[in-house]
Amino acid sequence: MSTAQLYDRFQQALSSAYTLRRELGGGGMSRVFVAEEIALGRLVVIKILSPDLAQGLSADRFAREIRLAARLQHPHIVPLFSAGEVDGLPYYTMPFVDGESLGTRLAREGNLPIASALHILRDIARALEYAHSNDVVHRDIKPANVLLSGNSASVTDFGIAKAVFAARTGRATLLDENGLTQLGIAVGTPLYMAPEQVAADPSVDHRADLYSFGCLAYEALTGHPPFRHRSRQALFVAHITEAPPPVDSLRGEVPGTLTEMVMQCLAKSPADRPASATEVLAAMDAGATRSRMASTAADPTESIAVMPFASMSADKENEYFADGITEDIINALAQLDGLRVACRTSSFSFKGTKYDLQAIGEKLNVDNVLEGSVRKSGNFLRITTQLVKVSDGYDLWSERYDREMTDIFAVQDEIATAIASKFKLSLARSGESAKAPTGNIEAYELFLKGRVLFYRRGRFIRSAIECFERAVALDPRFAQAQAALADALTLCGYYGAVPPKAIIDRARAAAQRAVSLAPEIAESRHALALWTTLYGSNDSVAMAEWEHAMDLGAPSTQVRCSYALWRCALLMQDWDTCVSTVESAVAADPLSGYANSLLALVKMFARRFDGMLADAKRGLELDPESFWSHWTLQRAYHYAGMSAEAFAQGQATLAMSGRHPWAMSELAVEYATIGDRGGAEAIYGELVSRAHIEHIPPTSLAVAATCAGRVEEAVAACHRAVDERDSHIRWSIVDRWDGWQALHTQPGWEDIRRRIENW
Repeated sequence: MSTAQLYDRFQQALSSAYTLRRELGGGGMSRVFVAEEIALGRLVVIKILSPDLAQGLSADRFAREIRLAARLQHPHIVPLFSAGEVDGLPYYTMPFVDGESLGTRLAREGNLPIASALHILRDIARALEYAHSNDVVHRDIKPANVLLSGNSASVTDFGIAKAVFAARTGRATLLDENGLTQLGIAVGTPLYMAPEQVAADPSVDHRADLYSFGCLAYEALTGHPPFRHRSRQALFVAHITEAPPPVDSLRGEVPGTLTEMVMQCLAKSPADRPASATEVLAAMDAGATRSRMASTAADPTESIAVMPFASMSADKENEYFADGITEDIINALAQLDGLRVACRTSSFSFKGTKYDLQAIGEKLNVDNVLEGSVRKSGNFLRITTQLVKVSDGYDLWSERYDREMTDIFAVQDEIATAIASKFKLSLARSGESAKAPTGNIEAYELFLKGRVLFYRRGRFIRSAIECFERAVALDPRFAQAQAALADALTLCGYYGAVPPKAIIDRARAAAQRAVSLAPEIAESRHALALWTTLYGSNDSVAMAEWEHAMDLGAPSTQVRCSYALWRCALLMQDWDTCVSTVESAVAADPLSGYANSLLALVKMFARRFDGMLADAKRGLELDPESFWSHWTLQRAYHYAGMSAEAFAQGQATLAMSGRHPWAMSELAVEYATIGDRGGAEAIYGELVSRAHIEHIPPTSLAVAATCAGRVEEAVAACHRAVDERDSHIRWSIVDRWDGWQALHTQPGWEDIRRRIENW
């Protein structure tokens, strides 16, 4: 039947509900049309089973079977909307996904970057995990049935192969290698069929999907399926009798653990494959973690620290520009294979000091130091650099760049290229020069200024948000600025500076925009992961974003610490990975006050108190103006049972933070610990009074009310925390701090717990 005939027949029959727009394609099983659903004004896809296939099916039975698949509702499964038949041709409708199939991408690009492949494979595995838990087996997992849109992969046509098989009334027509094989013999697509499917084993179960998943993963990583360029019968024989070459034998940079997982999925016997998609996910996560740890432990040939470039401009306001240039050069050098680069925080700990090169070498464990200066006057820019050997103080290389501001990104790239040449290193993993993040220099300057302000946290975060908002207004396609804006807004709500609902939509829009513009930079993934963790409603999506952020090159201190705190601790309670990840962050960035303080905090979570207090003290020593460091040290004293020290530190934290609500509720716990309910009552009273004129996070009120013995008020505040998306309440079921534990004894706690678990 021609396209025109099929189009006319269905448009006439479905005209009251749909307006067909165009044919999208198809092949094998179905013809696919994009249509507008009139009632809701949305685009849908109408898939019509091919006339040849439909001849051997019962349309009624097909519709009944497809209803079973329609119950699947999951972020990585394209749902079924409806099903029916027109003149004996069964059809079903699904959402229109604006993107492309994995098959299309593989045909265009060949093998995928490992980080991208892992992200897609995790999404597919999560879809399989959910469907299999609902007793639905796909039976036709292949790249053409995986749709890519934005930062997500979704599996389509769940249950269709089973419905076709169950609805058969006779021997259906043999389709080509892109569709089902002859019904009554096997169901699936030959390139991706499990041996038991080839054999038409009636006991086929979810492990057939895992075999097909292995074939798909093999193709994503190597650029081709395990068996190729053969006839259908030759493919069948290969699936049953042959073992394909290991993935890492074809692509050496694929981690051995990932290869092991893929090859296990390709085992001939279902019993030798992973038992479930859950095991596949666990293997991918464990492999990624081991790969990261091995990468961290590797000893590159050369090492370098980039000292904060001195600002030589008359206008002291330009100091942020010199700091920003320094950080971007650090980031560029971090892409050099074989070069270990000291992290920003450790390098910047020497800012404003008269440092000794050998002392830097010892503290940061580096052999070389890059120093420099920046002079900015109007559109004129002068950058001087010198590379110095720590052991003897000799210059290895120096250069002066007199350029216009529009050349700033080229200068950064030239510096990285020169150092790569000096050390005989590969310039970048991608083999390409650095790409300018924006074509608008004013937007770039605003971004640099905002980034410096953001690092200061506290009252500076609002000014940072203003800078980022002005930057993205000048260049909406500036992905790094969008990501920074999302992070700043998200944390502004989390730390209680504003009501979360005031920033949720703005933060989400900025994070999603960052990912759509630059899905392969860690800043974008970090922004979306953080927002999804704190304000989203799907933890599996959040965990996937954290994994992707960690997989994008050498993770920064910020990404490592965020991954540990949010993914490993809050979402997973995976204490081994949590602690080891922060330890790796401290090893890479030993002078980071934040990382040292976080190490103390996660040890509290994990009940591993060895070294906890020393870590907290070191964090405060490294960053004495940080609220985070003060707050963590108070917690450490509390966990160590040092009540007097905890109380004193709590008062110090309260004073330095301007009586921040978090600090007040923490001090209320200390009052309760020493039996002073009156002190806790006074704190609660102050928070209630302040709540009439400023935003006070409900969680702070809940903890203080509990310590003051106000049970009803505490329970009500917990419910408000959930209602108002005060995500700090999520820690109440993870963190075993006394402030949270006291809530657990209150009447109505189980209702609160259920609401939090359904966040």
